[in-house]
Amino acid sequence: MNRANKFVLITTLIAFNTVVGAGLARTGPPLLLSPTNGSATGEVHPQFRWTLDGFESMKASTSRVYYTRIAQVAGGLVATDSLPAVVQRWIPAIELPLGELTWAIGVGGAQSSKVIWSDAFYVTIVPPVQTFRISENATLREIRAVVSDAVNASSG
Repeated sequence: MNRANKFVLITTLIAFNTVVGAGLARTGPPLLLSPTNGSATGEVHPQFRWTLDGFESMKASTSRVYYTRIAQVAGGLVATDSLPAVVQRWIPAIELPLGELTWAIGVGGAQSSKVIWSDAFYVTIVPPVQTFRISENATLREIRAVVSDAVNASSG
């Protein structure tokens, strides 16, 4: 079993144990929307979005919060946060590192004693792509300048 599968298995077991231990009637954890599972982005501050959880009693409670968790597949925890249960999107304040990450959203009480986690999604943060445009009627001098800018940008 590789590291990624172990992470998902451990996350799933933790979520299952949390639900069973909480004794809650579970209709479902938050459903993750974006970034989609297996996607790649050049954004180091991507927007994470999810749907409301399936706990009707939690929706009505102002003491419930969402918990965010982002971790490197080949490393440790990168970012966590807690948000009011009415919020369904989050942009991390820190720059996320390049590479493969997992993210999950949990819902629970304000004291984080019993948190029910979503499945983990994978997202790869790649270096941002920079586009250099050459206009349709560009002169040779303008084309050389754009190519020079592109070479300079890629080398350093």
